[in-house]
Parts: sequence; C-alpha cells; structure tokens
Amino acid sequence: MEIFGAISTTIKELKDIIFSYRVFVIAFFLGFGGLLLLTLPDSLLETFYVKELRDNQIEAIGSIAFACFFIAFCGLIYFVGGWLFGIGKGKYRARKMEETEIEILKNLTPVECKYLVNYVFKQTQTAYFAPSDGVVGGLESKGILYRSSNLGRVHKFAYNIQPWAYEQLRQNPQFLTSKLTESEESS
Repeated sequence: MEIFGAISTTIKELKDIIFSYRVFVIAFFLGFGGLLLLTLPDSLLETFYVKELRDNQIEAIGSIAFACFFIAFCGLIYFVGGWLFGIGKGKYRARKMEETEIEILKNLTPVECKYLVNYVFKQTQTAYFAPSDGVVGGLESKGILYRSSNLGRVHKFAYNIQPWAYEQLRQNPQFLTSKLTESEESS
C-alpha cells in the first residue's frame, strides 16, 4: 500500500510540475533553440562552432525540438482553455455549485423561510432550536444550517447558518419575503 501512495504522490507532483507555466515557457524556448540549430545556415553555425554538433545529432535535435514544441502547445491549450472555460481553476464547478445553492434557496417552503428570516433580518449567524425540530432537520440536511455545538441550553441547541446561505439571503432577501407573502395571502 505504501508503494501506491508513493506513486500517487509522485504523479501528483509531476502533474504540478507539468502544468506550471514555467515548464511550458522553457519547453517553448528549448524547441525554438532546436529549430534554430536545424534551420540556420552552415556559415553561421561554423561561427559558433556548433555545425559539427548539429550534423552529428540532427535526429536527436529534431526529436527534442518537436517534443518541446508539443509540450508548449499543450500548455497553450491548457491555459487558453482554462481562461475561456474556467477549466483547471474550478470556476465551472464553483458556478454550478452556486447555481445549485441558489436553487435550494429559491425552493424553500414558507415554514423554512420563517426559520431563516431571523438570521437575515436580525443580522445574526446563530439561532437556537430544539434538535428534534423537523424543519431545522430539513434545513440541516439541505446544508443551510448546521449545529455548531453538541452542548445546548435546556432542550435548545445553537444552529448556525452556512456562510454561503447567509450571504445569498442577505443579497437576495426576496427568496424569503416572496414565500412569506405567498403564505400570508393563501392563509
């Protein structure tokens, strides 16, 4: 098992090295240098005393130049893709997660909104509820509330609102007020 852990760690480290921008820049310049060695005229290469090296190692220089340009091209694709689509930085995942969180808050029941309205309008992150309260259990299972301590007052425990939920509800109080007005109108 230790061997697999070491291999996994090595692969992760290698991935970090490969996908750092320095490697791609170095690969580009190595490829460019190899291309220069292959294409410069013989008279110029004789000036720098590298004509014999080029003539003896032309296959190796060509292969290395090609591999370096390929690595640099892969890096370009990776960074352009990351810039355009948020790949590699988790932007897509974060955006999807935020959309899911907003959808959860939009689909709250009026009773759940009554529980959450105290957090937002009293500008507090903590409220006390009975642990056997089903509405609180539902909000906890949706990831909106969490029990901040296993010790509580008599039959009441502290429940904090998740930071993402608190911020979304502060910025969009209509998620709560629209449901509360709907429930008052239907009563």
